Amino acid sequence: MEPTRVYVIIGDPHQPYTEPPYSTDPRPHGLPLFKRPLSDEEFERDYRVKVRAFTDRAHAIDFAYHCNLVSVQCPVYDRAGSEWVYNGDETGRLAGDIN
Repeated sequence: MEPTRVYVIIGDPHQPYTEPPYSTDPRPHGLPLFKRPLSDEEFERDYRVKVRAFTDRAHAIDFAYHCNLVSVQCPVYDRAGSEWVYNGDETGRLAGDIN
């Protein structure tokens, strides 16, 4: 079943992190995170460590605490039909819970 909400954490981890029991790679979701398409090589080299997508809010918060909190971004997206829509209200709540 496709998720209806995805919590994205963008940050620089400063300590080891154990992945949840599902992939946190944002690319399969088709989220509008990058201004241009990235090759697999470019994503793995430049973004894989710091851009993760979670379907569980608690997992997203846990990963955020492994990052430098000063620079963490945490956009939340909801599925509306076949599109992902940025949810500013939930993003604000998630940011509040992280800080």
